[in-house]
Amino acid sequence: MIAAELRDAVLRGFPPGTSLAVLDAAAELELGTLRGAQNVFLSGLEDAAAPADVLTAIRKAAPGARLFALVQNAASLRALAELYAGSPAAAGHPLVRAELEPLFRAAGWSPLTVDPLEDESFPAPSAFPVEIGTPAGLVFRFRDAETLARARALAYVVIADPA
Repeated sequence: MIAAELRDAVLRGFPPGTSLAVLDAAAELELGTLRGAQNVFLSGLEDAAAPADVLTAIRKAAPGARLFALVQNAASLRALAELYAGSPAAAGHPLVRAELEPLFRAAGWSPLTVDPLEDESFPAPSAFPVEIGTPAGLVFRFRDAETLARARALAYVVIADPA
């Protein structure tokens, strides 16, 4: 689940006065509020049992809108540590970076960008291999910067237009 602080920080990043319909896929979708929407912000896609169905429903309810989706990274260090501690990875379908573009395309969206929001509490080292410990006592060993970058991504912001 996306932390409220992260969700709120992303929402604060929109310019003041931006017309934005805000949805949470983990809650009851209020698709009627999307009529005429130009921009839709979605969080909680990983908590939906059928993420593609959620994306398709939004596209149909707001056919001309641009979609901004905040999606938790199931492969982040934090998510993996929580999973090891017994917390579920997501209430619905845990998602990783490689799944996002195909998922959005299958639901009728054309992704413009998929940008990571990195966890700054895990430093970016200057040399590899590197071991990084988590508060839960897990130690992860990374052999390259690319793999570490994927694990540092707490979430992804996907910006997509209707296909």
